[in-house]
Amino acid sequence: MRSDSRRNRDRVLDAALEVLTADPDAAIEDVATAAGVTRSTVYRRFAGREQLLLAVRARLIEETRALFLDAAAREPDHRRCMAVLLPDAVRQVHQRRRLWQRLTELHALDDYRPQSAFVDWVAAGQGAGAFRDDVPTAWLMTVWMQLVFGGSLAIERYGIGIDEAAAMALDSAERAFAPRG
Repeated sequence: MRSDSRRNRDRVLDAALEVLTADPDAAIEDVATAAGVTRSTVYRRFAGREQLLLAVRARLIEETRALFLDAAAREPDHRRCMAVLLPDAVRQVHQRRRLWQRLTELHALDDYRPQSAFVDWVAAGQGAGAFRDDVPTAWLMTVWMQLVFGGSLAIERYGIGIDEAAAMALDSAERAFAPRG
């Protein structure tokens, strides 16, 4: 892909992420305007709204992956890393909650599976005795994702402060992940 073509694609994706975070039902025209390109430029990069949403989904997943890699690099201890990562994940999902919700409604996340690096990290935590090993790794992954999304939802629906929701999600994760015995 040519460098100017890549720049336009990146500008459109950056704009789409911001525009669709504010209004998940925003028109392609709104994305084009925010990106400083024409609507036809958006359609040259993405065949339609669905393809644009899938590219936005990939960008959201990459943001989440970067959050994990940063936390894991800063804190190698699994339990302490969880204390850094989970509250950050709640905050990140809350920031883009309307977009995540819309992607869920459109079934754009049906085939999503957590990144292997994160799954491997949880499994390594189980192997090291930092996390419980009497349940499958997949179960802990499910608990993690529900706590992240549930924390974000509690902020919006029940007026719980973002720091309080992040702290409650972390407390629940620490209890759920704690080794038995």
